[in-house]
Amino acid sequence: AMLCNNEIPEFKPRSDDSPEDAAANRRDGEEYLSMVKEAAGDASIIAEDLGLVPDYVRPSLAGLEIAGMKIPQWEFTDGSVTPGCEYPPLSFAAYATHDHAPMKAQWDDNVALLKSAEPQSPDWWEAHNFFKPLCDYAGLEFDPANPPEYTDDVRESLLKAIFESRSKDVAILISDLFGLEERINVPGVMDGTNWAWRLDMTVQELEENPHWAYLTRRISRLLKDSGRA
Repeated sequence: AMLCNNEIPEFKPRSDDSPEDAAANRRDGEEYLSMVKEAAGDASIIAEDLGLVPDYVRPSLAGLEIAGMKIPQWEFTDGSVTPGCEYPPLSFAAYATHDHAPMKAQWDDNVALLKSAEPQSPDWWEAHNFFKPLCDYAGLEFDPANPPEYTDDVRESLLKAIFESRSKDVAILISDLFGLEERINVPGVMDGTNWAWRLDMTVQELEENPHWAYLTRRISRLLKDSGRA
């Protein structure tokens, strides 16, 4: 505050309802993000441009050469899921963050929901809309009457698809790499369980235990085949 005439620096967004306010918000945002970029030096900056964001946000990020996020099941072009080959290289692709349940847990829950729900009911559509974009993205067959179980083949198809995307950076939860169900974080829960989970196996066991070593080799092959390793 002493360096800013006793005023604490802050971003005061306008409504975006008028072109003038939207232009001012964009101008201010680009100014502040330029400061972040300068302060970061050689470090990469990832923008969490998710949810409902103004139309100018992604062009602004591209102009500043800041990577935005690509969540495959949320990316659509003309009503269809966007193939990874159409992602801009300046992007950060991920299926989930630490705030989400692992893919296996989500997948199994939605298999059960799709099988138990009345066809065309809200629950049925919720499960359907979970599977359809993911299956389309990974090249998996999807029949609502017989949804695919989460298998190693499904897991590897999902990994292969995102590894082969044009995004410069890809991040995968370690639980999703190995098809685990344990969750890392539940937002808003303060009972001591968040961030307490640890892998059951050691790094040495990942190399020596036949099961984990096999999965590790398969993941390594996917990374090499995609050009990421």
